[in-house]
Amino acid sequence: IDNFYTATVYDKGAEVIRMLSTLIGKPAFDRGMQLYFSRFDGTAATVENFISCFEASSGQSLSAFMSWYSQAGTPEVTVGRDWHAQSALLSLNLRQRAPATPNQSEKHVQVIPLRLAVFRHNGEPVVTTLNGKSSREHLVVLDNEAMTLTLDLPDVAADEPAPLVSINRGFSAPIKVANDLSPDEVACLAACDDDPFTQWDSLQSLGRKAVLDTAVALRDGEPAPDVTATLRAMVSAFQRAQHDPAFAALLLGVPTVSELLLDMPEADLEALHLAREGLRRTLASLLSPVLVEWASARNAAPFSPDAAAAGRRAVKGAALSLLGSLGHVHEALLLDVFMAADNMTDSMAALRALAATPGPSFDTALSVFHDTWRDRPLVMDQWFSVQASATRADSAERITRLLGHPAFDLRNPNRARSVLGALGQVNLPVFHRADGWGYRFLADAIAQADALNPALAARLAGAFESWRRLEPKRREKAHQTLKALIGRPGLSKNLTDILARSLA
Repeated sequence: IDNFYTATVYDKGAEVIRMLSTLIGKPAFDRGMQLYFSRFDGTAATVENFISCFEASSGQSLSAFMSWYSQAGTPEVTVGRDWHAQSALLSLNLRQRAPATPNQSEKHVQVIPLRLAVFRHNGEPVVTTLNGKSSREHLVVLDNEAMTLTLDLPDVAADEPAPLVSINRGFSAPIKVANDLSPDEVACLAACDDDPFTQWDSLQSLGRKAVLDTAVALRDGEPAPDVTATLRAMVSAFQRAQHDPAFAALLLGVPTVSELLLDMPEADLEALHLAREGLRRTLASLLSPVLVEWASARNAAPFSPDAAAAGRRAVKGAALSLLGSLGHVHEALLLDVFMAADNMTDSMAALRALAATPGPSFDTALSVFHDTWRDRPLVMDQWFSVQASATRADSAERITRLLGHPAFDLRNPNRARSVLGALGQVNLPVFHRADGWGYRFLADAIAQADALNPALAARLAGAFESWRRLEPKRREKAHQTLKALIGRPGLSKNLTDILARSLA
């Protein structure tokens, strides 16, 4: 059962299954799984069969829970606080909504289990009383459009500021949370929260806001915002998490440009990239000594796939990536790490970090990698991809040369995606260059690929799907490129359908 439960984390319905376990409790969930296997092993079971076993094991009706399987979209839960200082009562106003999705404008209320806890502004956790039960953490179920909870906080003095609420702890439900915390309060919670998921989510929220605000300022020619609180929270959280390297690695991550593109009206990809790299450079400078220590660490034992070793490799990779953002400063160290690497994870992490440095070390490492792995096609796909994904001053020339490399073959889907897919889906600052080079280059390559493999060409054309989100000049260049591409004679139906849908 434990193995099945763990394996489902990687399946499409994993979040819903984990939420079901939270809702009915792990003992009832385990009994339900045993019942499911005994009843339906070897049969073509349905979702209804699956859920019926948990109704039997828990004694609860789960009919309302079935909407998680029939309703598209991600519910959004808003959280509002009313702090009654004199009576030490904290009212939480919870409301859920599900945005309309294609062919499903009417949405049902979902059953949403939420774990929550409360913290003081100094980071201390607070024991709260809800419905007569005192605890550090409570599980509540939001099964109406709105509900109000009242928590008693007898240990919080009347002159203290409104307490901070950590909600959806342990990712108790696959939802989006919008709370009323100020940026400073989010930073405070991110630095002190003892739940890994909510701490990571708070830091991601802070990083997203810092980059977006800076990008908008860059685009509009305004002064950059102060992101000191965000950096302080990231540094504090990382320093506290170093006993768990895998988690510490996650805390060093800043939302990618592809994620941020969705949140910036009239997106300027160059501004987003500059803002993101600026935040990463400052973070790298603040943490430089400890990052160098992690990056320089040599493996004391032979390679192992176990979780502890994988965690150490993860934080080493995150450290290398941040140090690479500093340009020349640690270029020699990154090259040393690459040369000494005894596993592909460390080797690729160092190579990607070197891609961000302007000196000759990147090409030195590329040459060594090529000579070592040129007879291993799948590994060489990584060699092509790391170059096509790198945002450098010479990216356009480098990517153009890759298409003429003897080992590049447009008829090989993996090899084609390693360059063209990396450009259109990963290297967004270069693909969305202000002069339109990326649009023209990829469109020409897509037309050539279409004659060989229409399915590949259609997939590569997906890079243009976000063109309407761009700022006006880039939007117009992308639009004109799409119209020119669909106007070429002899395009396959696959590609024509994708282009027509993008232009519709």
